[in-house]
Amino acid sequence: MRYTHYAPFRQHVEADFPSSRLLIYVILLKEHFDRKWIAQQLLNKLTGWERVSVSHHQLKNAILTPDFWCDHTCLLSHHSGKEGNFDALIPLCTPLPPHTRLILSSDSDRPFTTFYSSLSHQTVMLDLLQEKPWEKQARFRQWINDYLHEQGKQGDQEAIDDLLATKPTDFSWLQSEVEKLSVFLGGDETPLSKKVIKKMGDLSSTLSLWKISEKLIWEPQGINMSEILKMEMATVRQIIHPLRYYLRLGRLIAHSIEQNETLDLKPFYPSLYPHSLKKYHTLSRNLKEDYFIQGMKHLYHVEYRIRSGAPPLLMITWMVAQLKQLSSVPSPPFHPKEGGKR
Repeated sequence: MRYTHYAPFRQHVEADFPSSRLLIYVILLKEHFDRKWIAQQLLNKLTGWERVSVSHHQLKNAILTPDFWCDHTCLLSHHSGKEGNFDALIPLCTPLPPHTRLILSSDSDRPFTTFYSSLSHQTVMLDLLQEKPWEKQARFRQWINDYLHEQGKQGDQEAIDDLLATKPTDFSWLQSEVEKLSVFLGGDETPLSKKVIKKMGDLSSTLSLWKISEKLIWEPQGINMSEILKMEMATVRQIIHPLRYYLRLGRLIAHSIEQNETLDLKPFYPSLYPHSLKKYHTLSRNLKEDYFIQGMKHLYHVEYRIRSGAPPLLMITWMVAQLKQLSSVPSPPFHPKEGGKR
């Protein structure tokens, strides 16, 4: 059984998976993320089954040595067309053990030419290698609606079309955006609409503001002035808080390094991730404590001037220039003091 469109394949899965006679499922798609997503939809229906992910080279051994402690097993393998064909599996799959299912995916149909012709009576193949752009759009739209339905939410089709128009060929991005929007909606029954997407866009702007601030303080030489110049007036005023946050954090870390002290930041920064702290610790060794002290003085000056009526964008641009200059001046080598806390 071979499908070249997603909709009838989906109907088949809903009606007859896992079937007692169709034991092998082959998914052919160029996009690796999309193949994994379809495979996951199949796995979600195998409640109580043992699921084993194996490489192309491990498949033969996995079929020959089933786990006798499990009544039902599903073997999953994502495959590249360059890895060779599946002809060696044909004798092992004629017939495949009745309580075993195979889900195979690939970016090419070449490895399955002989395999499918020999095992077509027990194989379902979804071949989307020649999928048209509008067919892909319909598939993405269906996936978004399915996901929202699973979350107990509804989607405004006009809003979904707007999302699809943003990145029409990248479902990994679309899924990520829909997941964020779903979390943003929370338990609210409000449908996913253009209004919700706009609110989420405003929230994303706030998050990107923190990213710009982080780079401005810790890596000022790498900041792109166009990112600053594109800011709206209200956004420029909002950047003061994250800048102060990173300057204070940097001073604490740099001071502990120069004094050879052990610093526990958890009580003061409980949401700080270990990998971020490690990065800041490394950068602080080069920037030194005086950089952060001078940065705080400049920020105070910027805030005062903005409150006095100076153009916010001009003052933030000035701040960027000062930080670039401070970070480019080589600091004298320091020698950690003896007797610091350990």
